[in-house]
Amino acid sequence: MDKLSTLEQDIGLNFKGPIPGQSLTNSPAQKYPWESPPEFTNVTEAQMHLFAELTEKEKFIALTDALADKVPVDIIVRTILLDGFGRGLWTPDLFLLLIEPLAVIIMAIGERVGIDYVFQDGDQSEADEDDEDAQRKALSRLGQVEQTLKETITNTSLDKQTEMLAKKVQKGLETIPEPLVESAKENIQSKSLLERTDG
Repeated sequence: MDKLSTLEQDIGLNFKGPIPGQSLTNSPAQKYPWESPPEFTNVTEAQMHLFAELTEKEKFIALTDALADKVPVDIIVRTILLDGFGRGLWTPDLFLLLIEPLAVIIMAIGERVGIDYVFQDGDQSEADEDDEDAQRKALSRLGQVEQTLKETITNTSLDKQTEMLAKKVQKGLETIPEPLVESAKENIQSKSLLERTDG
């Protein structure tokens, strides 16, 4: 058998990750949060929890900052839901069911503050171009998508739970304290003023 080089020996001795199968040897009393029953098993309750959490002052400011910095909505959604799974709030199945409603909540918050948010990575490239034709085409496509969405929403009969949730979220958006919305707007505006390079 060939001898290990000193580099390979160093790598082996300095390995800091878990040994494969190590989690299977943990004490049953020492469970990770995601190994216990989740806090939420109902989609509606989880959505309302997310809405309440995102409208807390610190998280609201952080969220609107991220949206203003053009962090895509889909990345924010995945980050929040993965964190919730890691804390044992929901199962992977509920995680998947929460993606779309959470994206809608985040976009609604962005619109409430007046932020021109980016939905997914790459969406901002066409809007940032100097080419006016590309911008016109992008706006035309956005208009078509918006019209299709409106038609889908008006022609789709919502079940009672979804309709009730939509009303609760709408009501919740209207009850976000105006000082909170104004402080988020001021925070975004002060950041954009600091980024100016025109003197």
